[in-house]
Amino acid sequence: MTQEEDPLQREIEGLLPRWIPPLVHRLNNSLAVIHGALQGSTEVRDRAAGREFETARSLLRQLSLLVKTPPPRTEELELSLLVAGIAELVRPSLEVERIDLVLPKGAVPVRADPSRLGKLLAFLVGRVLAGPPDAGRGETKARARLALRVGTGWATLSGVREHPPDGTTEAPALRAIPWAEELGARLSVRDTKRCHAWRLALPCLVAQPSPAAPRRPRRRVVLCVPEASLAELLVLVLGHEGFEITLVDGPERFSPSEEGLFLLDADAYLGRPAELGVFLERWSAPERLVLIGGTENVPRDGIARLEKPFRPGELLSTLEGMRAK
Repeated sequence: MTQEEDPLQREIEGLLPRWIPPLVHRLNNSLAVIHGALQGSTEVRDRAAGREFETARSLLRQLSLLVKTPPPRTEELELSLLVAGIAELVRPSLEVERIDLVLPKGAVPVRADPSRLGKLLAFLVGRVLAGPPDAGRGETKARARLALRVGTGWATLSGVREHPPDGTTEAPALRAIPWAEELGARLSVRDTKRCHAWRLALPCLVAQPSPAAPRRPRRRVVLCVPEASLAELLVLVLGHEGFEITLVDGPERFSPSEEGLFLLDADAYLGRPAELGVFLERWSAPERLVLIGGTENVPRDGIARLEKPFRPGELLSTLEGMRAK
């Protein structure tokens, strides 16, 4: 199909005189901001000039997408950015009181011909939502809304334009149904006395989740820490690292037959160092015990020791070394 035979291209070319004057005005403003920012501080240049440059570049790219007729090609596109760019390009020419634009937070990937999809969106937004060229001559202008939503396997772009009391009730979106079908999309049109609405549904690419890293088995830690503030800190640190935590109120609650690692604060035997020595001597699983403080009372090898004060990272390193055994 030649450019002269393409009805969508002819529609876009007919709309360009409506879009170009506001676009030139917007680009002039961008140049003024960039020129002014270059006279300012480094921070002003980086923020203001950079922002305006990106805006101007985006507008020119959208315009280039519409005026050219490149060979057909299919590629992955980010639909949210494309919709936002088209809306920014044609918004100043819309003969509406206001247009509400609703976009999802995340990316909306689709596969389509960027030129054809861009022109279809430009027609639906810049012609259908805008209304005819004389739509704004009445005393009451219409309101419009453009919303992009994502469902299971589909992205849906909906446009609604209220009919002003003194305006026309034409339904130009009907002409776009075959253009949508060329892209593998579905376009439905609804026209009432109050509004003109359309809904464009495109197949949405589903991002393949990256393989989950193998989860390390959860390990249980039994804490005997009399000082409440220290116990709270250890619960936060160990819980963040994925440990299952059990608090006990005395070392007699420790049982070497239970699964897990055991953290004993020497303060549990405060004033009774001999009893601490006896406990450690009789403990039958030294490779699973960490003694916090009181390390001068450790009568045997194999028990991990952690001096006070210690950093959380030191505790985690100690536990990781024990888990690796």
